[in-house]
Amino acid sequence: MSRKKRAWANKEVETFVCILGEEDVVYDVYVAAAAIDIRPTTKGIWYRFGYRNGAVTRMVPDRWKCATREISNMGYGNIMSVETSGASNVTARAYGKGLTKGGVPASEKMASDDLERMKSYKTIIGNVADKYDVDRALIAAIISRESQAGKSISGKAGWGDNGKGFGLMQVDKRWHQPRGAWNSEAHLDQATKILVDFVPVVQKKFPGWSPEKHLKGAIAAYNMGERVLSYSIVDHVTTGQDYSSDVVARAQFYKGKLERDLCDDLCSIS
Repeated sequence: MSRKKRAWANKEVETFVCILGEEDVVYDVYVAAAAIDIRPTTKGIWYRFGYRNGAVTRMVPDRWKCATREISNMGYGNIMSVETSGASNVTARAYGKGLTKGGVPASEKMASDDLERMKSYKTIIGNVADKYDVDRALIAAIISRESQAGKSISGKAGWGDNGKGFGLMQVDKRWHQPRGAWNSEAHLDQATKILVDFVPVVQKKFPGWSPEKHLKGAIAAYNMGERVLSYSIVDHVTTGQDYSSDVVARAQFYKGKLERDLCDDLCSIS
């Protein structure tokens, strides 16, 4: 499905996808000043179609009125295009709960187990994702990998990794002074900034890589620092030797699920 754009009222016309039942219907969204005029009017949930700085909009049936909320897609490549083999056998077996081998299904299982807890953080995830232009699914995936959406650290005042990591995204106190409460927006802000700061580091080291490879390298660096040596062994010294691959698989699982849930709660008309 192609994206369409044309000039209208000094703004570009963006193509959105409206989810109506099981059908994907493409409409044009006309953006003029602060207003969003959607034609034709319809009911359903409007989703961005693969580009940055659009808006998720929910229409009220038979009314030319809608609520809009900016929702940012990552500016560092498409998470759905990042290669992944999922969790390693080591990570899967350490998790337990019937998992005996790794792979994408193992990552999806672990992410799914955290989904309901993750929804309690959707507002602060969304705020930080918008600020840094990072896909909210990626932030959620790191939260899942690092703390099981808080489950593994909630009874430890937010500390994990033998007292070295703090918060939902496990900021390492040996390298950073943790900020905020363990489950706060301030914490997610700090951790996400650490992640995105690794992107230019990887870009400079490997200028020939695609944006998706740079992103995966930055995810690995979030866990192991600047020791990325090559793409083929990007996880060579990460925890479980699978950190970036597991996080990407979890993010791909969350993609769409969190955006749909976010829109349900935040895009309704009062």
